[in-house]
Amino acid sequence: VLLSAMMIGGLGEVDVPKDVLGTKTVGGDSVPGTGMAGYQYAMFGALSFVVFVGLGSILTGMMVSAYARHSARSQEFLLRERAGMACDYKIFGGFVDWVS
Repeated sequence: VLLSAMMIGGLGEVDVPKDVLGTKTVGGDSVPGTGMAGYQYAMFGALSFVVFVGLGSILTGMMVSAYARHSARSQEFLLRERAGMACDYKIFGGFVDWVS
């Protein structure tokens, strides 16, 4: 039962051999299974929450790290771009659009 809940909640696998809610189909009739539907829903919710929080914290950490790295070097980047623009203006007699 917990494996079925983990498969659908954690892995996103929906093609499981038996119904996730614990009922089985025998000869076209639905036969009651384990009766642990509440636990399966709880496991699905818990695993989804853990994955959501884990991925969210990883993304937040990456964004904070990138912001700190680039804000520390922002003066260097600004000076480099301004120096490049000044050289282009001095050498070519005006601003040059290198993109097109």
